[in-house]
Amino acid sequence: MVQRFRTASVLASFVLAFGSATPVVAEQQRAADTSESKRAEDATLDEARLREAEARHAEGVAAYAAGRYKEAADHFLRADALVPSAAHSYNAARAHEKLLDAAGALRHYRDYLRRKPNARNGAEVRRRVAALEAELVARGLRQLTVISTPPGATVSIDELPVGVSPWTGELPPGTH
Repeated sequence: MVQRFRTASVLASFVLAFGSATPVVAEQQRAADTSESKRAEDATLDEARLREAEARHAEGVAAYAAGRYKEAADHFLRADALVPSAAHSYNAARAHEKLLDAAGALRHYRDYLRRKPNARNGAEVRRRVAALEAELVARGLRQLTVISTPPGATVSIDELPVGVSPWTGELPPGTH
Protein backbone atom coordinates (compact mmCIF):
# COMPACT_ATOMS: atom_id res chain seq x y z
CA MET A 1 0.00 0.00 0.00
CA VAL A 2 2.79 2.43 0.89
CA GLN A 3 4.62 1.52 -2.29
CA ARG A 4 1.54 2.21 -4.42
CA PHE A 5 1.05 5.56 -2.74
CA ARG A 6 4.66 6.54 -3.53
CA THR A 7 4.25 5.48 -7.16
CA ALA A 8 1.13 7.60 -7.49
CA SER A 9 2.85 10.56 -5.78
CA VAL A 10 5.87 10.37 -8.11
CA LEU A 11 3.58 10.11 -11.12
CA ALA A 12 1.55 13.10 -9.90
CA SER A 13 4.76 15.14 -9.43
CA PHE A 14 5.85 14.17 -12.93
CA VAL A 15 2.48 15.27 -14.28
CA LEU A 16 2.67 18.64 -12.58
CA ALA A 17 6.13 19.24 -14.01
CA PHE A 18 5.57 18.05 -17.58
CA GLY A 19 2.05 18.53 -18.76
CA SER A 20 -1.66 18.67 -18.27
CA ALA A 21 -2.72 15.67 -20.37
CA THR A 22 -1.25 13.21 -17.88
CA PRO A 23 -3.06 14.27 -14.64
CA VAL A 24 -6.08 12.24 -15.67
CA VAL A 25 -3.87 9.15 -15.96
CA ALA A 26 -2.34 9.79 -12.53
CA GLU A 27 -5.77 10.30 -10.97
CA GLN A 28 -7.12 7.17 -12.68
CA GLN A 29 -4.12 5.18 -11.46
CA ARG A 30 -4.61 6.43 -7.90
CA ALA A 31 -8.32 5.57 -8.05
CA ALA A 32 -7.52 2.13 -9.47
CA ASP A 33 -4.90 1.54 -6.76
CA THR A 34 -7.34 2.64 -4.04
CA SER A 35 -10.15 0.55 -5.51
CA GLU A 36 -7.90 -2.51 -5.83
CA SER A 37 -6.68 -2.07 -2.27
CA LYS A 38 -10.27 -1.71 -1.01
CA ARG A 39 -11.35 -4.87 -2.87
CA ALA A 40 -8.43 -6.79 -1.38
CA GLU A 41 -9.32 -5.53 2.12
CA ASP A 42 -13.00 -6.44 1.60
CA ALA A 43 -12.06 -9.91 0.33
CA THR A 44 -9.84 -10.46 3.36
CA LEU A 45 -12.61 -9.30 5.71
CA ASP A 46 -15.18 -11.45 3.91
CA GLU A 47 -12.88 -14.47 4.13
CA ALA A 48 -12.28 -13.85 7.83
CA ARG A 49 -16.02 -13.44 8.48
CA LEU A 50 -16.77 -16.63 6.57
CA ARG A 51 -14.16 -18.58 8.56
CA GLU A 52 -15.52 -17.17 11.83
CA ALA A 53 -19.11 -18.01 10.83
CA GLU A 54 -18.07 -21.55 9.90
CA ALA A 55 -16.35 -21.91 13.28
CA ARG A 56 -19.44 -20.63 15.14
CA HIS A 57 -21.63 -23.01 13.12
CA ALA A 58 -19.37 -25.98 13.89
CA GLU A 59 -19.41 -25.07 17.59
CA GLY A 60 -23.21 -24.91 17.40
CA VAL A 61 -23.40 -28.36 15.84
CA ALA A 62 -21.08 -29.77 18.52
CA ALA A 63 -23.04 -28.11 21.34
CA TYR A 64 -26.33 -29.40 19.89
CA ALA A 65 -24.95 -32.95 19.65
CA ALA A 66 -23.80 -32.68 23.29
CA GLY A 67 -27.25 -31.55 24.43
CA ARG A 68 -26.15 -27.97 25.19
CA TYR A 69 -29.04 -26.43 23.27
CA LYS A 70 -28.85 -22.85 24.59
CA GLU A 71 -25.17 -22.71 23.69
CA ALA A 72 -25.94 -24.23 20.28
CA ALA A 73 -28.63 -21.63 19.54
CA ASP A 74 -26.27 -18.82 20.55
CA HIS A 75 -23.54 -20.14 18.23
CA PHE A 76 -25.97 -20.45 15.30
CA LEU A 77 -27.18 -16.89 15.82
CA ARG A 78 -23.61 -15.56 16.04
CA ALA A 79 -22.81 -17.36 12.78
CA ASP A 80 -25.90 -15.78 11.24
CA ALA A 81 -24.83 -12.29 12.34
CA LEU A 82 -21.52 -12.82 10.53
CA VAL A 83 -22.82 -14.52 7.39
CA PRO A 84 -26.63 -14.53 7.10
CA SER A 85 -28.09 -17.92 6.20
CA ALA A 86 -31.55 -19.45 6.48
CA ALA A 87 -29.86 -22.63 7.75
CA HIS A 88 -28.70 -20.77 10.86
CA SER A 89 -32.30 -19.77 11.61
CA TYR A 90 -33.47 -23.35 11.16
CA ASN A 91 -30.75 -24.71 13.43
CA ALA A 92 -31.51 -22.08 16.09
CA ALA A 93 -35.20 -23.04 15.90
CA ARG A 94 -34.37 -26.71 16.44
CA ALA A 95 -32.24 -25.83 19.47
CA HIS A 96 -35.03 -23.67 20.94
CA GLU A 97 -37.47 -26.54 20.47
CA LYS A 98 -35.14 -28.79 22.47
CA LEU A 99 -35.17 -26.11 25.19
CA LEU A 100 -39.00 -26.24 25.15
CA ASP A 101 -38.93 -22.55 24.18
CA ALA A 102 -41.95 -22.38 21.86
CA ALA A 103 -41.64 -18.63 21.29
CA GLY A 104 -37.95 -18.83 20.38
CA ALA A 105 -38.47 -21.83 18.11
CA LEU A 106 -41.43 -20.15 16.40
CA ARG A 107 -39.47 -16.92 15.89
CA HIS A 108 -36.60 -18.73 14.17
CA TYR A 109 -38.77 -21.12 12.12
CA ARG A 110 -40.70 -18.13 10.78
CA ASP A 111 -37.44 -16.38 9.97
CA TYR A 112 -36.26 -19.52 8.18
CA LEU A 113 -39.42 -19.64 6.04
CA ARG A 114 -39.23 -15.90 5.32
CA ARG A 115 -35.66 -16.28 4.11
CA LYS A 116 -36.22 -19.54 2.26
CA PRO A 117 -39.92 -19.72 1.29
CA ASN A 118 -39.44 -22.68 -1.07
CA ALA A 119 -37.41 -24.80 1.35
CA ARG A 120 -37.55 -28.54 0.68
CA ASN A 121 -38.62 -29.10 4.27
CA GLY A 122 -41.10 -26.20 4.12
CA ALA A 123 -44.20 -28.35 4.72
CA GLU A 124 -42.62 -29.92 7.80
CA VAL A 125 -41.56 -26.51 9.13
CA ARG A 126 -45.04 -25.07 8.53
CA ARG A 127 -46.50 -27.94 10.57
CA ARG A 128 -44.05 -27.12 13.37
CA VAL A 129 -45.03 -23.44 13.13
CA ALA A 130 -48.73 -24.34 13.45
CA ALA A 131 -48.05 -26.55 16.49
CA LEU A 132 -45.92 -23.87 18.16
CA GLU A 133 -48.54 -21.18 17.45
CA ALA A 134 -51.17 -23.42 19.08
CA GLU A 135 -48.90 -23.85 22.09
CA LEU A 136 -48.60 -20.08 22.49
CA VAL A 137 -52.36 -19.58 22.03
CA ALA A 138 -52.99 -22.14 24.78
CA ARG A 139 -50.83 -19.94 27.03
CA GLY A 140 -52.81 -16.84 26.01
CA LEU A 141 -50.17 -15.37 23.72
CA ARG A 142 -49.68 -14.48 20.08
CA GLN A 143 -46.40 -13.78 18.37
CA LEU A 144 -45.90 -10.59 16.39
CA THR A 145 -43.03 -9.89 14.00
CA VAL A 146 -42.34 -6.41 12.65
CA ILE A 147 -40.05 -6.04 9.64
CA SER A 148 -39.27 -2.69 8.03
CA THR A 149 -37.31 -1.44 5.07
CA PRO A 150 -34.80 -0.22 5.93
CA PRO A 151 -34.35 -2.14 9.17
CA GLY A 152 -33.81 -0.29 12.42
CA ALA A 153 -37.19 1.41 12.87
CA THR A 154 -38.31 1.81 16.48
CA VAL A 155 -41.12 -0.61 17.33
CA SER A 156 -43.62 0.62 19.92
CA ILE A 157 -46.48 -1.33 21.46
CA ASP A 158 -49.06 0.42 23.58
CA GLU A 159 -47.02 3.60 23.09
CA LEU A 160 -43.93 2.06 24.67
CA PRO A 161 -40.76 1.35 22.64
CA VAL A 162 -39.97 -2.37 22.73
CA GLY A 163 -37.11 -2.61 20.25
CA VAL A 164 -36.03 -1.99 16.68
CA SER A 165 -37.02 -3.82 13.53
CA PRO A 166 -36.76 -6.58 12.73
CA TRP A 167 -38.47 -7.34 16.03
CA THR A 168 -40.42 -10.36 17.27
CA GLY A 169 -42.26 -10.62 20.55
CA GLU A 170 -45.21 -12.25 22.26
CA LEU A 171 -48.38 -10.38 23.22
CA PRO A 172 -51.73 -11.26 24.69
CA PRO A 173 -54.51 -11.15 22.06
CA GLY A 174 -56.40 -7.89 21.72
CA THR A 175 -56.01 -4.31 20.65
CA HIS A 176 -52.66 -2.71 21.32
